[in-house]
Amino acid sequence: MAMANGMRVASIVRTNSPLSIRVAEAFGNEWIKLGGQVAVTKVFDGDTSIFSDLPINIGSMVFVAAPPDQARLFR
Repeated sequence: MAMANGMRVASIVRTNSPLSIRVAEAFGNEWIKLGGQVAVTKVFDGDTSIFSDLPINIGSMVFVAAPPDQARLFR
């Protein structure tokens, strides 16, 4: 859906759980295969300061690979 909306650059935020790592890797591989670019992958360990330097520009998006309880902390 993001690709169809003109987004081409993705930042990935994941946790250290095995599932999060696999989901983030699968998304990144598919995103690149579709012609997108992964700008950065960040590991969220509870420190929200990692979000201060995410490259958020026109045509970019953030993919979150985390359980709901941790993903809510991102906001």
